[in-house]
Amino acid sequence: MTKITQVFSIISLAITQLIYAQAPIQNPKIDLTLSIQSSEGNNGLAVAYDKFKNIYFTSFAGNFAYPLEVHDATGKSISSSEIGADLRGMWMNQNTGKLEGILYENLGICTFKHNQYGFPTGVDIQDNFNYGMEGNDVACSNNGKVYFVQSHAIKIFKAGKSKGKTLDKGKIFFDGEIYNLKSLFHTGVKGYELGIFNHAESKITFINEKSGKIVVEVPLVLTNGYMDIDNFNVSYANNHLFLFNKNERVWDGFKIF
Repeated sequence: MTKITQVFSIISLAITQLIYAQAPIQNPKIDLTLSIQSSEGNNGLAVAYDKFKNIYFTSFAGNFAYPLEVHDATGKSISSSEIGADLRGMWMNQNTGKLEGILYENLGICTFKHNQYGFPTGVDIQDNFNYGMEGNDVACSNNGKVYFVQSHAIKIFKAGKSKGKTLDKGKIFFDGEIYNLKSLFHTGVKGYELGIFNHAESKITFINEKSGKIVVEVPLVLTNGYMDIDNFNVSYANNHLFLFNKNERVWDGFKIF
């Protein structure tokens, strides 16, 4: 082996180790708060992040007329409009630069139109397609796949495909008395791809997507008196777990990666 080859191998190994060494922060702290301008909406549904515009989106479940707000990097609300659809999942498609969502009662999927600043200007609904979700199932998405919890297991679909699979290799059985079944999220971090909120113990549970096994649980110290975080009001975006504080009407973001 030549010296150049040896150096290249060492550099490649170091890069590989760096990529795979990312692990959740063990004592997550709030370092971002998204303030809601509107007084409408009760159950926080989702937070999404546009990495190209460096803005966040927040939405509520329960009504098409509830607010879809845009927040700047400091968390300030800079735009508010009607969602235009009763959502049960919302995320930013980083490949297309489009904000997307799934409707209540499995009634369809949607894509939001936006202006030059990234602010939503309307929604296109495709109502002739579904993934077999039940009424209030909440979905997340990553890299062309859609995920949600159903029948105590994680269902995985390729976007736009009506046939999916069940992540059951690790025999994960989710109990609503322990887990917020509407809080499933995808981190995009190798080895810690999927997460769900353990509301009974205030922990973030991380799951390896390939093995289907729980790999670690990270406790949160909650001091702000959050309500109803066993059902909705939990989301994930841009390396943060967000909890919706109903009293203060803010999404508190805990940095976890």
